Amino acid sequence: MIKIQGILQNKWKLTVIVGLFLLVITMIRLLWIAHHEVPVPHQAVGGVLDLRGWDFEQEEMVALSGQWEFYPGQLIVPGAEAKAKSAFSGLSPGLLSVPGDWGEAAGSGGSTATHRYGTYRLLIQLDENARFPAGIHFPKIQGASRVYVNGQLLGESGHPDADESRMVLRNLPYSVFFTPERGQLELVVHVANNEAYLTGGILKSVLFGKQAAIDQRVSTSHFMQLMVCVVLAVHAAYAMIVYAVGVRQPILLTFAALVSSAVCSILVDDDKLLFQVVPYDYELSVRLVYMAYATVYAMLFAFVAQLLGKAGKTNRWFYVLCLFEVLLLICFPPASVAWLVKILLLFISFPAGIMVISIIWKTVRTGDKDAVFLLLGASGIAANIVWGSLKNRLLVDLTFYPFDFIAAFLAFGTYWFIRYFRATARTEELAARLQREDQNKDAFLANTSHELRNPLHGILNIAQTVLEREQGRMDNESKKRMEMIVTAGKRMLLLLNDLLDVTRLKEGRVQLVPKSVSVQTVATGVLDMLRLMEEGKPVKFILAIPESFPLVLADENRLVQILFNLAHNAMKYTEEGTITIGASVREDKAYIWVADTGIGMDEETQQHIFQPYVQGQPGVAAVDGGIGLGLGICKQLVEMHGGELEVASTPGQGSVFTFSLPLIPEAVAETASAAESSLLAPPLFTESAEETGDTPENASSDDGVVIGRPKILVVDDEPFNLTVLESILQTEGYEITGVTSSKEALEQLERDQWDLAIVDVMMPNMSGYELAQLIRARYTVLELPILLLTARSYLEGVAAGFLAGANDYVTKPVDPLELRARVRSLVEVKQSDEERLRMEAAWLQAQIKPHFFFNTLNSIAILSELDPPRMRELLLQFSTYLQRSFDFQNAQQIVPFAQELELVRSYLAIEQVRFGDKLRVVWKIDEDSDFYLPPLTIQPLVENALVHGLLNRIEGGTLTLSVTHDGDEVEIKVEDDGVGVAEERVKELLAGDRQTRRGVGLFNTDYRLKQRYGKGLQIESGVNRGMTVSFRVPKMQGTK
Repeated sequence: MIKIQGILQNKWKLTVIVGLFLLVITMIRLLWIAHHEVPVPHQAVGGVLDLRGWDFEQEEMVALSGQWEFYPGQLIVPGAEAKAKSAFSGLSPGLLSVPGDWGEAAGSGGSTATHRYGTYRLLIQLDENARFPAGIHFPKIQGASRVYVNGQLLGESGHPDADESRMVLRNLPYSVFFTPERGQLELVVHVANNEAYLTGGILKSVLFGKQAAIDQRVSTSHFMQLMVCVVLAVHAAYAMIVYAVGVRQPILLTFAALVSSAVCSILVDDDKLLFQVVPYDYELSVRLVYMAYATVYAMLFAFVAQLLGKAGKTNRWFYVLCLFEVLLLICFPPASVAWLVKILLLFISFPAGIMVISIIWKTVRTGDKDAVFLLLGASGIAANIVWGSLKNRLLVDLTFYPFDFIAAFLAFGTYWFIRYFRATARTEELAARLQREDQNKDAFLANTSHELRNPLHGILNIAQTVLEREQGRMDNESKKRMEMIVTAGKRMLLLLNDLLDVTRLKEGRVQLVPKSVSVQTVATGVLDMLRLMEEGKPVKFILAIPESFPLVLADENRLVQILFNLAHNAMKYTEEGTITIGASVREDKAYIWVADTGIGMDEETQQHIFQPYVQGQPGVAAVDGGIGLGLGICKQLVEMHGGELEVASTPGQGSVFTFSLPLIPEAVAETASAAESSLLAPPLFTESAEETGDTPENASSDDGVVIGRPKILVVDDEPFNLTVLESILQTEGYEITGVTSSKEALEQLERDQWDLAIVDVMMPNMSGYELAQLIRARYTVLELPILLLTARSYLEGVAAGFLAGANDYVTKPVDPLELRARVRSLVEVKQSDEERLRMEAAWLQAQIKPHFFFNTLNSIAILSELDPPRMRELLLQFSTYLQRSFDFQNAQQIVPFAQELELVRSYLAIEQVRFGDKLRVVWKIDEDSDFYLPPLTIQPLVENALVHGLLNRIEGGTLTLSVTHDGDEVEIKVEDDGVGVAEERVKELLAGDRQTRRGVGLFNTDYRLKQRYGKGLQIESGVNRGMTVSFRVPKMQGTK
């Protein structure tokens, strides 16, 4: 019940709205008619219109309405006044109302059943002094017409003639102008028409008045019609443009057709403006008028139905009816089907208006509140149709009225704008939702990737661990299967990366950051990565790019990816042979090629090899599998650089993939190494908030030894990058040394001690991977940490870096905060290891061996009985030994040589008391031996020479301690003539893992010296030839 009441309330509400709208536009039309209505001071009576006394200054124009004389079947040509009387004298004219259809009155006289003609005559009485430029306007005379004023021919439209064959129909409005010269005007109008057109005669009021008033009225009418046409044409053009640019919605074409047909109906009806500029054809004009109106009704109905989604099979009959009328007008002469066309148009127009309003009404009632604007627009058009019917069928004299059309299109426009704003709001809502969903999707992909990678890494780790731990106990078959698991897992990781790249490329989320790039450098790094991944394949990698090859403009990250994918693809299809990366310059472009000696491919395979998920030849599987994404990714990335990727291949002989990249101009190339242009290259480091805190300065120990700043070696082939790195890290108090090649880096490693090496991956000749391998051959991960500087954190590159021995990596462009944090962490790891080693040595030294302690006490006890002075000397030496052994300075990085020497002297003095003449000590120490060295480096060597060399001989021997200055270095040498060791055992003395060693012996001392100076102990020995242990330290004056 409540629902029914609501429907009824909405129904009455809509009725009121529509009624008020129709009332408003009707009132406006009536006001328009009243404003433009031409006064009729008197009706013509008996063919005479008396306008004497009419003030043409106040009312400049009048309508010549009333009874006109009419002579059917006669075209009387008036002459001079006397002749004019004789021309019409003796004739019995009929009287016809003007405006109006001549009807059956034209059927007498010389007229035939199909050809009607006659003469209209009106006498206009004016004041005798009426002298002004005058005009007469004929809005609509059906057929052909000719006008005489006072016997003078002033104008005609077409050619009226009593002979039908000579008659030329031309139904156009026209005006004639003259100046009244006497108090009476004789107006004679010849009219002829084809009866088949059903109407004839003067159908609209003839206007008489001042020429200026006539011109203004005609111009105003023309202007209003043109204005409406232009407004509608703009809408039609807009709809067509929107459709052409890609919004392929049929309703746009329907709207354009509706507006275009409305424009056509205006141009061919009323003042027939179209035929003012193009050649006139009567039959064509009739066809265009009826076809335009039929199209308007059809398109209006179709537009509303499509707009509201109400198009259906039940509406087809209406379109069929409209099409039938159009076909009639095309296929038959208008005169033969005029009556049928008018009837069809009547059956089209009113049902069209009723159906449109009905559809909109139902739509509004179903809940689309915005459709009320459509209802108002349709009501405006319906009102225009009704008034048009009154004008054309009932011959009501109305001027052109544009506001029905304007109101209708404003209503339609309002509806569209409301829908647009609602759609925009909906679009924004959906866009926000889509963004959320996109974020959720990204999160889902990330989580899925994480969930896939975690178990995959677990599988790989477990398989690798089992393979390494159980290698000796597994048979060959089991070992092979475990290796297959590891290989398959690594391949799955590559596939995951390809899937993510394909998704990013499809979504357009891959943005290139072009800069000047050395192809030779990038190719070197790629080949080093592949060498680490070849897993024993008999494949040789060849780099055929000279160092002098010019720079290219490319995204370094993506260039690495392109070359790696192409080379890795070549490795998959090459069981043995060579893989070569080369480059050449042609036509101001760099052409880079990757060639292999693999299985090759046929022409058909080459046609679709770059399509996603396509692999090689059907039935030929790659050695390492894959899902066919790598080459497609490469092609898209190359095209994003403005280049092309092509393939040339011969089955059984291998393949060559070639792609092009733009070269850097010479002017840019010359300066690229000096300063990276911000327009061509991304910043090496991203700006970040500046860290606060105190910058570490050089600190001094209590004894005045200066502890130097951590030393960092930076290796990058771009001097600009070195400058930026130094500027960022120097604020942390580091001592930075930058070199531009791996060769220089190796020289620096030989020359000095370093706390950290920062190495760029992509360098010419020797890549960062190879340099890291060489560093690891000499230093452990704790002895010299390596931080790799990479252009892209792709899995393969990171894995290759860790396999080469890197401790960590950062990706360019890197945030300074991140760089400082990672550098600080690695430096602290190195320093912590050094500190642990020193503390270990100091602690072990403090753990005095029990037998040495008790033997020394026994010696003191004996000497107290036998030789008290020597006892006191021994006590003094033992006290010194204990003091130096427990000295906390032993935990420092370096100590003065004098302090170390004092410990050695006290130790040897105690042992000389114990062993007497069996121990002879020779001191060869240069004067001015003021230098620093790591604590507990000489004493362990002396103790080793004594315990394991001299005291193993019954007769004892001689121990010689030499300190010799040699340039910027000091050599410390401990020699004994004891039992010695075999030459093959010398290397074993310093080999092994320091974690398993105990005591402050040769290994610990050698390890600490290597950590600090890069060089350890030198040992020479032979059986029964004694042993010489030496090492060198720089002449440092209290500096780390």
